[in-house]
Amino acid sequence: MTCIAGHLTMNAAHFALERAAWQPILFGTPNRAAIAGCIASWECRPVRVRVHRNHAFEPVSSICAAYAAWNRIDFDWRIDSYDDTLSFGLEERGEIELIWFDSERLQKVADGKLGEWLLERLRNLRSFTTNPIVALVWPLPLAERERITESALPATYVPDLQPLADQLAERWLDRRAMSISGTRLSNRACMEIARELACCWLPAAAIPPIKAVAVDLDGTLYSGVLSEDGPSGIEVGDGHIALHRRLGELRASGILLALVTRNERPDVEELFARRVDFPLRLDDFSVIEASWGDKSPALDRVALKLGISAEAIVFIDDNPGELSEVAASSGAVTVHAGVDGAETARALVHVSGIFRWRRSAEDELRDRDLRVSEQRSGLVRTAVSTDEYLRGLQVRLAYFIGGREHVARIAELASKTNQFNLSLRRLNEADIARRLVERPANVVAIRLEDRLSDSGIVGAVVGSRQGNTLRIEEVCISCRALGRRLEDNMLTHALRLFAGEQPPSRIAFDVSKGPRNEPARRWLAQYLNIELDEDAESVEMNFDVVRAKTISPAIQVEVAP
Repeated sequence: MTCIAGHLTMNAAHFALERAAWQPILFGTPNRAAIAGCIASWECRPVRVRVHRNHAFEPVSSICAAYAAWNRIDFDWRIDSYDDTLSFGLEERGEIELIWFDSERLQKVADGKLGEWLLERLRNLRSFTTNPIVALVWPLPLAERERITESALPATYVPDLQPLADQLAERWLDRRAMSISGTRLSNRACMEIARELACCWLPAAAIPPIKAVAVDLDGTLYSGVLSEDGPSGIEVGDGHIALHRRLGELRASGILLALVTRNERPDVEELFARRVDFPLRLDDFSVIEASWGDKSPALDRVALKLGISAEAIVFIDDNPGELSEVAASSGAVTVHAGVDGAETARALVHVSGIFRWRRSAEDELRDRDLRVSEQRSGLVRTAVSTDEYLRGLQVRLAYFIGGREHVARIAELASKTNQFNLSLRRLNEADIARRLVERPANVVAIRLEDRLSDSGIVGAVVGSRQGNTLRIEEVCISCRALGRRLEDNMLTHALRLFAGEQPPSRIAFDVSKGPRNEPARRWLAQYLNIELDEDAESVEMNFDVVRAKTISPAIQVEVAP
């Protein structure tokens, strides 16, 4: 779908209202004609997808357009001709490889060998590209799908279509229409697949994830107005319960929750204390903003406290005016809370970036880490020196050289880290895995712990040895690790490990200027004692600059075997 050029100046507030109007159409019972009427009049991010298929994809791609546009995405499909052998035409450039395959059409693959055959074809495709691969194959028995998953082929994802098939039952297939549609999948099946593909599966392969959901109270988590009806007067229906539970599931998966409401804090605390029927509890929210001011400044405060960009936050509110104000003043994604909370929950999980292919250990650590950040800040303010501060925190750094078990987490850091990301390459799992094959020491992961919490893998250095020059292609540090006076210590040791037993004479850093990576650029300038040119793409120095750095004796350092 091409977004209409004549309307690219539509303001963000109008976009939020239009987006809200689409929600009942997109996330209710799907209707092809109604969905086709949702035509974007705003600018969308183009994503080019190469489609390798053996049955018609057009019944799906035509519906994907509206769902993608709701997420400000414009999929540019490059569709190959039918091919039962999956020989892969790679003439067109792409950002994602999509396999659309009806396995019933295979004639030469023996029973029980489908997974083995498909894995061989996926490995073949991976040898030609580092693009993420999403393979939609049906039917695909569970054992065959698990064989592919267990192979740990980097940046390769195989969604399970069977739950959708089970949900639609006899409506899943329509062989009578196959001669017209080009696929035995029914119209309803194609619409259900399109929704998941456009909102969840493809974005999760190529777009940074959502880190937090901020939610309103009145008219959103219940019906009624707390300041007028009191805790006992508000009503919680089945739809609200569904929304509560969905938010709880997202929190359990590592997405942070925040409460942003026009109410007094004591009233909010009393509400959650008295309403034991609420699935969500007040302690489930990492940040609570209860005030009578505008919502956009409140969201900015939420982002600041969480250490993330507002663009990584989804904001849910029942008031279109609030959504408009937030959209006009903040980069947060907006979701309208309708009367039916269950529909709101369905819309929420289809915001691109909510769905993730896998969860990392760091997802479970994030909330605890943030909750003790104020204690760390107190130690910073009272310590007379950096060494005293680090010693009081009992900081421990662990380094992993060439650890394949950390590939997914390093790719996650590269894709979602904005503030401390030097080159903004957005390396994916396949990119990192390829560098490991070339030389294990090309990738170093950094784990951080202190006496207050385990932060997990918070840093990564990726690069290569080019003759007598060490080229650093990417340096990423999670925003949760910033502000602890650790950057120099953390990265100096990583760079020395990266160099190995025969250090190079030169070191070069790839750099790029992005909208929010000034902290990383400022660090590099200070570290190298240079003025960093705005347009610089690389900075090269004598490796002595790294040799000359000292590492605080107050930090416990471990190099994992």
